[in-house]
Amino acid sequence: MRPSSSLSPDAFARIHGSPGEQPRLRGLLRVALPLLGVVGAAGYLLRAAFPWPMLGLPAVGGLLIGLALLLALAVQSSRLRLASFIKGARGEEYVGRILGLLPAGYEIFHGLPGRAHDGADGDLDHVVVGPTGVFVVETKNWTGSVTVDGERILSNGREPDRPPLAQVNRAADGLRALLRETCGGPVAVQPILCFAAEAGADLRIAGVAGVLVCNDRNLHAAIREHGESPLPQALHTKILATLKQRLG
Repeated sequence: MRPSSSLSPDAFARIHGSPGEQPRLRGLLRVALPLLGVVGAAGYLLRAAFPWPMLGLPAVGGLLIGLALLLALAVQSSRLRLASFIKGARGEEYVGRILGLLPAGYEIFHGLPGRAHDGADGDLDHVVVGPTGVFVVETKNWTGSVTVDGERILSNGREPDRPPLAQVNRAADGLRALLRETCGGPVAVQPILCFAAEAGADLRIAGVAGVLVCNDRNLHAAIREHGESPLPQALHTKILATLKQRLG
């Protein structure tokens, strides 16, 4: 899906924001929190070991052993959390590159801040605005097989702890609420759940609980062939202005 060297960048979608930036930042923050707790405990021990309050040697030794165990647990937990966030960020970056190959006339917003009071779950991975309408794209970079079972998405035959369909529907609801306020009326927003890499390799485009489910190979088709009718120019302009302001 690489663009031909003879094509101008103007032949492709316009990009706003950086894909994968927010997951990497959240991952670093999640890693820092347990380590800050360990640092705080170490500070207490240093204060306790010297002038006041005085602790006996057995107490200080026991606390140091406890601190070492706590540090080991914190490092292991942080490592796993960071690996998960980095994996998600790589998926967003990959899907972001694919979205960037949409033709001119589409505009892509990466990492658009959600609104907590609308029920949005963090930032929106990608928002696409173009001739076929407005789309919220949630990227999942799962390991193992992904299958559609009625109104559910299963990973290795099991329903995940955080159902992705509910997540992307909340994101779409939040964006609809924002655009309704700024555009003076309802705006149709189509949620898309895109599985990157091999986990969703066998997925075909399917409508599940109001969500278009696809993989990275058929993402373009989901956007270009399953959207709404073209947006009126005035509404299109208002939507872009709203999203640019929201992204900052």
